Amino acid sequence: MRSTVLSIALSLAAGQSAVAQTAPPANPGPFTCVRQDVPLAGGIGRASVVAFTGAVYGQRVCALVANLASDVFAAAVTASPFDYAVVTAAVTKGTGASITARTSGVALAPADAAGATAADANAVGPFVIAPGGSFPGFGKDTSEVPRVVLAYAGQRVLLVRTTAVTLTDLAHALREQPDIFGSDAAERAVILASGDDAAMQVRTADGTLGTPVRTPLALLIKQR
Repeated sequence: MRSTVLSIALSLAAGQSAVAQTAPPANPGPFTCVRQDVPLAGGIGRASVVAFTGAVYGQRVCALVANLASDVFAAAVTASPFDYAVVTAAVTKGTGASITARTSGVALAPADAAGATAADANAVGPFVIAPGGSFPGFGKDTSEVPRVVLAYAGQRVLLVRTTAVTLTDLAHALREQPDIFGSDAAERAVILASGDDAAMQVRTADGTLGTPVRTPLALLIKQR
């Protein structure tokens, strides 16, 4: 009996050791980090789940990506999400940039640009990729938190919800590894939400990915 118990104990210990030596996959929490690539509902783009390793700080990051054709969707920022939105992304107040959502799409501009304080403009930020494709100075901000980011890359508009990542590593991925997101290099990108507020949900041909947005405001994308 003692021999049997010892054998079981050694087997369990060996199993625990093997688990401890195996790095767990990136886990975004609200969605399983298994690579996917499916059409978005309404034929306005594609949804994917991808993973990457931060180029500077080395985080293992998982991301839910909505890759949209820029000329086929309408947008709104509202406190009343509607069921037929293809993409719903959290929006919280930020600094440094402004987005304006209309039937013609989403316009992103620096906070000091003309129209940035219009009634239908929403303060967001900071920039992850500054207009023109440069990296802004992130100062000493090395925080690793989930993010929702809006990015422009050629004729594509990206909405991305990540697991914990620094602004620096997110910028490098969007600018230097755009193939991860199925796009050209991002020409400009801005944070819409961070931390516990960072949520996004997309409707695809195969069902829904992500989790419902709980913030007072949300960016809603639908077919034009």
